[in-house]
Amino acid sequence: MSTSWISSLRELRAEYLRRSPERLAEIEELLARAAKDPAHQETLDALRLKFHSIAGTAGTFGFPEATELGRAAEALLEEQGAHGLPADGLAALAKISSRMRTLFEAASGDEPGATPAPDPAAAPSRLPRVLVADDDPVFRASVERLLAFGGMESVHAPTPEALFDACRARLPDVLVVGARFGGAEGSAIVAGLRALPGGEAPVVVVAGEKSFAGRVEALHAGADAAVDRPLDEQGFVRRLTQLLERGRAEPSRVLSVEDDPDQAEFVRVVLESGGHVVKVCRDPGRFEADVIAFRPDLVLLDVNLPGVSGYDLARFLRQNEAHAALPVVFLTGEGREDARIRSVRAGGDDHLVKPVAPGLLLSTVTARLERARTLRALLSRDGLTGLTNHTAFLEGLRTVWKRNDRSPGRGLALVSLDLDSFKSVNDRYGHPTGDRVLAGLGALLRRRLRGTDLVGRLGGEEFGIVLEDLRGDEAVTLLNRLLDEFSKIGFAADDGAFRVTFSAGISCLVPGMSVEAWRSNADEALYAAKRAGRSRVVLAGPAPVADEHRPGR
Repeated sequence: MSTSWISSLRELRAEYLRRSPERLAEIEELLARAAKDPAHQETLDALRLKFHSIAGTAGTFGFPEATELGRAAEALLEEQGAHGLPADGLAALAKISSRMRTLFEAASGDEPGATPAPDPAAAPSRLPRVLVADDDPVFRASVERLLAFGGMESVHAPTPEALFDACRARLPDVLVVGARFGGAEGSAIVAGLRALPGGEAPVVVVAGEKSFAGRVEALHAGADAAVDRPLDEQGFVRRLTQLLERGRAEPSRVLSVEDDPDQAEFVRVVLESGGHVVKVCRDPGRFEADVIAFRPDLVLLDVNLPGVSGYDLARFLRQNEAHAALPVVFLTGEGREDARIRSVRAGGDDHLVKPVAPGLLLSTVTARLERARTLRALLSRDGLTGLTNHTAFLEGLRTVWKRNDRSPGRGLALVSLDLDSFKSVNDRYGHPTGDRVLAGLGALLRRRLRGTDLVGRLGGEEFGIVLEDLRGDEAVTLLNRLLDEFSKIGFAADDGAFRVTFSAGISCLVPGMSVEAWRSNADEALYAAKRAGRSRVVLAGPAPVADEHRPGR
């Protein structure tokens, strides 16, 4: 987490002070209009929105008294302005405006109060390096075997002292520690790691058999996950993969719907300091277009917007099943219980009240994003290999195809890949061994392909890959290297190690080719590789480019 917001917020505060006379002049002009026509509702509504804006932003920039004054003015207008503002109400608003001016003028040129600096987070290693700390050599060997199949590097720490020395020298991507290791409690190991500078590496504690209390204690100490012995092997590798992907994830996209420029800039600075990408939508009329173009991972909504409410925008989002799980956080000056109830009913996941502390805003958004990312991974990942599942792969394939259709010219290669004679592996060695072969291929593909490449298990022993910015000959070279490496992996069985190969067909997308034709062309190339003797890669020739609607796989 960056500390860059501190200097940026100082600049924003100075800008806020510079513009405060303009805001107060607008309020005073509206008060003058209201004095001439106390029943003019448009004037009173505009006045309420001006005070509402200051109530929501002033505390953000270090003026809590101005926030309270703005809330008092807003409440007065709601209570007394429905049928015209009485003279004493008008006088009270004028007094509030005058007090605000005094506050802002007194603060002009001052430095803002100290903003608490966040704890720096350690930058994750680029290598999937897992540090294993457990006294049981049999258990440790089984974990190391799982890590090897999961495409992770395993490092052993023999003692707690060696563990902390290793973490000081280089934090692992993930730490796996036993509930009791070298005479120390696993929870104490976790607490010690968290006390190290930058000690934010994910930690998985392996408790005793069905030890509910041990798992709860480990989580309380700061572990990211706690599991029982004996391990659920697939679940264990899946959890490690999720923790690794969390550290390598692309920056999340946050769409902030906020018409107040000061509040919008505050949100942008704070969230970007946490590594998020922020787009501000100041015109609610552009909301739908911004959602489609920006594809946010989270939406931050103000409630009081020109011409529409944030509740309406949230309900609009929830109508589309594609956005059913999109996190929605309300950030508003409305702090009353009925406002929170309306937030929940509109489909909101959280409700923050302005002014909000930078740390609370960033923590809330980050936590919601991490939770949503985990849920998406569970829905879109194949549990055995950790690759994209069939449905998510086809959705991603169409997205890549559409993007290329709008901006052609990039090399795009679709690979259909199938393990050779896989049925005989299951028949001879059993399905658990066959699962290890599938997991081994998935781990190899994750290790050797780029994070931007779309890689999926389509079912059984079938896999699909989309390689961007590669020509056909380059894709063939890459797949042949993968085939060579995979064919040398020895998979353990009762009668000794055995090896497996795969066949692959490659189709390069050409202008005018439909997505169905692209898939069919890759499948035909795969079948050609099988007919030619298996354990080979075939590049498809040009395919018809007219729209073809062939049956799916």
